[in-house]
Amino acid sequence: MPPAPAGQLYVTRRTSRPNRRILAGPSQAAALVKIIDDFSSPEEPVVLAGDLNAHHEPLWLQPVATNPGASSPGPPVAPQAPATLESITPLALPVLREAGFDCGYTVATGAPPSFTHWAGRFDLDMKNVFDYVLLRGGSCCTLEATAALLPPDEHALAAASECRLPSAAAPSDHIPLAVDLVLIPVLPRGPGADTDPV
Repeated sequence: MPPAPAGQLYVTRRTSRPNRRILAGPSQAAALVKIIDDFSSPEEPVVLAGDLNAHHEPLWLQPVATNPGASSPGPPVAPQAPATLESITPLALPVLREAGFDCGYTVATGAPPSFTHWAGRFDLDMKNVFDYVLLRGGSCCTLEATAALLPPDEHALAAASECRLPSAAAPSDHIPLAVDLVLIPVLPRGPGADTDPV
């Protein structure tokens, strides 16, 4: 099966749709923000990194053409306009953005990664961004993302295994994310403020 474009699922049966309950929702994101806010002070910058099972743009469900009795799905059907596809709306990331978090990878490179998770199964090719390095500056200092580790070559991954990830070369169905960060002190302003660099 050819690779799915980022942000799409190829599915062959209606029963193959992902369980929406496993995707992070707004209540989970709000609870996470509350824990972070209770633990940290407004002066402190925060780095939140991990597999959030949350997507940053609509997750389109793209059907795959299959042959009855075939052991594997056929090639994808002709691309459809998004208006004709079913999608899952992002719920968690908007809550985190409203709480002041920015994607460090996007800040460093100008765009989100093309994927961080890619699993090819018998009737499903799932390729999405589920993993993040999220940044929120504090009043005493800010965080600047200056560089990021690029994802592996998509064509090489697709050619190496129909399972995409994990594979013999990569032991997880998620790729590692790395972002270089610079901590920048916020200097006090006003008459008599110390303006010497920290």
